[in-house]
Parts: sequence; C-alpha cells; structure tokens
Amino acid sequence: RINLDSCQLVWLYNNVSENEMIIIVEKLRKLVHYTKIFDNTQACKDYIERTKYLTTFLVTSFEYAEIIVPQIHHFESIQSIYIYFVDKEHQQQWISDYSKVTKYISINEQLLNVLRNDVQKYLKREKERFFDDRKERDFTTENVHSWWIFFIEFLCYIPYRDRRKEFLIYFLKTHYDCAESHLKTLEEFERDYQPNNAIEWYTLDSFLYSLLNRGLRQKDIVTAYIFGFFLQDLYQQLKYEHEVFKLNCLEREEPFSI
Repeated sequence: RINLDSCQLVWLYNNVSENEMIIIVEKLRKLVHYTKIFDNTQACKDYIERTKYLTTFLVTSFEYAEIIVPQIHHFESIQSIYIYFVDKEHQQQWISDYSKVTKYISINEQLLNVLRNDVQKYLKREKERFFDDRKERDFTTENVHSWWIFFIEFLCYIPYRDRRKEFLIYFLKTHYDCAESHLKTLEEFERDYQPNNAIEWYTLDSFLYSLLNRGLRQKDIVTAYIFGFFLQDLYQQLKYEHEVFKLNCLEREEPFSI
C-alpha cells in the first residue's frame, strides 16, 4: 500500500498476543492511519532508513528499545519515540540520554493521548509550513520553470474521463479503509463536489487539503495525477473568479493588478 501521508507510525513489539495486537493496531491507526508493525529490530531499522522522507513516530517495548533507539535516534525523520514496559528505575537511566524519548508502563491511555497530541501538533506545523515554503526555497528562474510547473500545467489542460471523481474516491477509500473521519469526508465529497465549488473544497479544513498540499510540496506525481481533475477545476474556477474581479474593478473604475 502506498503511503499518501507525510508521517507514519511504526510499532516494534514483542510478547503480544494476536488478539491484543488487533486491538492495539486499531487504536494506533486511529491516530496515524499509516501504521507499520515489526517484531524484529533489524527489519524495523531497515524500514525506517528506507523511509527517511517520512516523519516517523516510533512506539517500542523496552526490550527492543535498548537495541534500536541508539541506532535511529539521530535520524532527522524520527519525530518522537514512545517506550513502554519501563517500570524499574535502573531501566530508565540510559533513556535520559535521548531527547526524543518518553517512557510509559504500557500502551495505555496516557501514551495514546500524548501520541495523539504530538501527531496533531505535527500536522498543524505541516499545514503552516505550506505557507512558508516560498521563504525557505530558492525560487530562481530555473526553479520556477522546472518540470514540475509544466507537469501541473499539463494536468490543468488535459481531458479527463467522466468517472475521474469516482476513481479518486475509490483510490482514497481503499487507502483510508480504517479512518472513519476520512471516509465521512469522502462520502460528502462524493455527494456534494461539483467543478464550480472546487475552491470551497480546497479551503475546507480536511485531510484532502492536507494530502493535496503535501503532494504538491513534495512533487509527488501519483498524488498530483490522482487529483488532476480537481486541480483543473480549481484552476478554471480561480481563472473565472479573477475575470469577474477584473470586470467589477472596471465597472467601479478601480485599479487592479494581474
């Protein structure tokens, strides 16, 4: 499965029954939909290394933490590490050397609440960062006229099939099969979306907005292509609204800039 989000949750576990695992994974996926589970430290470390482009929240038992934390704590992609089964004072001594680590007795409500708050803070920063990208990037002439700009322009002009919206909804429903809030948004999108309300949907505070902006920022071809018809509708509506604005300014004899 393709991860369409900018972050992921990795759970490194041991001594967990199958029933416990199902319950815990369900809880974790309500916080971060893309959750990967491992019972082997090397496989977990290799995966985190391969996905350094994603911000990672790691939940691990104390037994495995002693092995993996020193190996991955310095990765920029590691946002936070949550260690459980820490109940003895001598176990806690080495943990103090790692600033990204917090410790818990078990995967309890306290751990889940802290994780939930940390994820929400991260997603809020991600959203704010979208508007600061122009300050962080070097927008030279070469960058402005890059292949990505031409690709987005291409998506805004090519013809799309009649069932383009259904394809997007099917793709995202398959991906977000465990996230009830996302599925509710998709149902509303399927029912209410029209080309002339693209701006309204783009400015709506939902995972669609975050997903599209993340894809555009990271130059994700898959995400951009899936949302191609929406980008086209958004472009056409903005173009129309701009023409209306110019006409209104002319009627009032007010200056305007293009």
